[in-house]
Amino acid sequence: MILTHGLAFLSGTLGVQLLPELPRWWWFLVFLPLALLKHWRLGVHVLLAAALGAAWACYVATGVLGQRLDPNLEGQDLWVEGKVVSIPRYRKRSQRFDIRATKLFNKKGEYNPPEKIRLSLYAADFWPQPGEYWRFNVRLKRPHGFYNPGGFDYQGWLFAKRVGATGYVRKDSGNRRIQTAWAWDLSRIRWRLVQRIESRLQNDNTAGLVTALVTGYRGGISSSQWNLTMRTGVSHLLAISGLHIGLIAGAVFFLSRWLWSILGFGLLRLPAPQFAGLCSFSAAALYAAVAGFALPTQRALIMLAIVLSGLLWRRRISAGHWFGMALLAVLITDPIAVWSPGFWLSFGAVGVIALLVSGRRGPKHNRFLDILRIQWGISLGLLPLLLLLFQKVSLVGPVANLIAIPVVGFVVTPLAMIGGVLELVNPGLLSTALLNAAAWVLAKLWLLLELFGSWSWSQWQTPRLPLWSMVCASFGIVLIMALKGIPGRLLGLFWLLPLFLIEQQRPLPGLPRLALLDVGQGLAVVVETANHALIYDTGPRYSDQFDTGKAVIIPFLRQRGIDNVDKLVISHGDNDHIGGAVSVLEAFPMTPVLSSVPSKLSKAKHCQKGQTWTWDGVRFAFLAPSKSLQRYGHNDASCVLHVEGRCGSILLTGDIEALAEQYLVNVYGVGLASDVLVAPHHGSRSSSTASFLEAVKPQWVLIPSGYRSRYGHPHPQVLARYAQLGFGVLTSAKHGAIEVQWPDCRPKVMAYRQTHKRYWFD
Repeated sequence: MILTHGLAFLSGTLGVQLLPELPRWWWFLVFLPLALLKHWRLGVHVLLAAALGAAWACYVATGVLGQRLDPNLEGQDLWVEGKVVSIPRYRKRSQRFDIRATKLFNKKGEYNPPEKIRLSLYAADFWPQPGEYWRFNVRLKRPHGFYNPGGFDYQGWLFAKRVGATGYVRKDSGNRRIQTAWAWDLSRIRWRLVQRIESRLQNDNTAGLVTALVTGYRGGISSSQWNLTMRTGVSHLLAISGLHIGLIAGAVFFLSRWLWSILGFGLLRLPAPQFAGLCSFSAAALYAAVAGFALPTQRALIMLAIVLSGLLWRRRISAGHWFGMALLAVLITDPIAVWSPGFWLSFGAVGVIALLVSGRRGPKHNRFLDILRIQWGISLGLLPLLLLLFQKVSLVGPVANLIAIPVVGFVVTPLAMIGGVLELVNPGLLSTALLNAAAWVLAKLWLLLELFGSWSWSQWQTPRLPLWSMVCASFGIVLIMALKGIPGRLLGLFWLLPLFLIEQQRPLPGLPRLALLDVGQGLAVVVETANHALIYDTGPRYSDQFDTGKAVIIPFLRQRGIDNVDKLVISHGDNDHIGGAVSVLEAFPMTPVLSSVPSKLSKAKHCQKGQTWTWDGVRFAFLAPSKSLQRYGHNDASCVLHVEGRCGSILLTGDIEALAEQYLVNVYGVGLASDVLVAPHHGSRSSSTASFLEAVKPQWVLIPSGYRSRYGHPHPQVLARYAQLGFGVLTSAKHGAIEVQWPDCRPKVMAYRQTHKRYWFD
């Protein structure tokens, strides 16, 4: 019964999380009469549990939304006071950290501060430490992020983390520390431990990995290391969660029970199993504390507490009862957890294990074969979830995990944990030796993982598959893993077929499909035809670790099932247009490149007026630059590309300004007419002249711009000009990725923030 209630509560919670708007609270009053029924039935139970889940999710979400920054305070100079509550992430001459704000004010008055604020600090001569209280002069904005098909929802991630504002610290003599960290502050202890481990392993490539296993801080893990763990299916080992908590708790449980028994304390009123349960939970809680009580560790602790409660109270709890209680406890603690992939993978793995072990107990069994069966079952059972969440799954994961889990769980983590504790209480040769031993073992394991990851077939990627295909696959997997003797087990293979047979829908011949991607203050466009794909500009590169080619364009292409890019056009050399090109070319190394600045990219050729080609009945033609335009500024030398299908056309203009616009009008006149115009230079005042717009006469203008752009793009005068001419206008900052296609020979425009709206959007 409790399992049914837990699943019903989950369905109500999930239903609310998928809504574009939060429902009014009084809707749930409809379900109150159900609580007064004297003769309860299962259907009433289920309906009421779902209603309670939905009501609780609404209540929590309303509270989180209510603590966001007042929109009237965006961009203003403000003073904030608060405690540094996260380990800073360091980059070149900058750092990023979270503070728990206690006060927010300026000359006009004091305001309600968001509970948590994420700040960036650039080129400063001071470095705030975790646990310290500071006063900063800041500029803030409400949480916002890119929003693209296949991409990471940063705004949703900030919402789940309860971050109510982001911003940066301004240079001001009033920035100062107002209180040092308490000696026993948890965040300070974690920070000291991170520093100690990194100093002991400063010349070791595995230092960031060891630090992550001990403290949960993953800032020292390189992008190449993350990519390898994803390809080999062992990334879960670097995020302290149920596996780590379970291994620590299990090891302490058996050790403490053995010691309690052999020392004769079992004669006391507290039997060895109960004592071992208390010890194991205490050890797991301590480990979770060192890891900062991140949400995955909180979920793991809750599940462990429920398992151990049956042991402590000497009551046998069935797997279904335990699963339902854990589900309810986690969702009551944090209903927003359903947006975390870790939530589904954790409960999915536990559910698979429960399914595999139920009804299979007998006097004869081989432990090694049991382990193999469970590992195989988890890999197969989580397949639909992994494809749904990430559109890729590691094919070498079962073998890699069979080796990596015991090595990391029983060798590396204990060595690193004991070494880390000794570093805090009595640093010396022993702590250094233990940490180096952990790093050495991990390095040897890493060599094996690199071998697995080097195989071209190590990872299977798919386009985004429909939900119904995942449901079919899940049903098929349950059949395959069913007990022997149950008829129809092999029919489960039939239910897996949708995973392999569904193909992504491509445009019809003669009809292009355009996607203006949301890359902030930059430009990235993908144009598809029936059998080809072109990328026009790649957005900015923000740091050595982050660019929009890797973060936005490649995930979009994977989600669309595009495994070959036929041409890359870089309009000009500004970072906000060329920044992601290297990442795109690393993923698609055979792609031909055309650019107005070919010297900036290897093997690139010059784009020139008059170059044309046709793909699948769609004509592509460069209208500029001409040799005369190349003598002027690099903006006016942008590659201008005209795309024309049998039903409509697109004009891609890069960053051209008034001079190049007038040149195009003089040369092409009404030949510039297009259904869709990607606004020149992000809608700046130096572009979109009246004569140019009158020649193009687009039905739609798509503006690539960043949220609260520091350049003021798009300019109000330009927006007014668009409105005066009757053009439809969409901006990537407001609408996310924007897609245009011609299903009925008329342009159909879809904004991703509207078609996939979430209630936490502004």
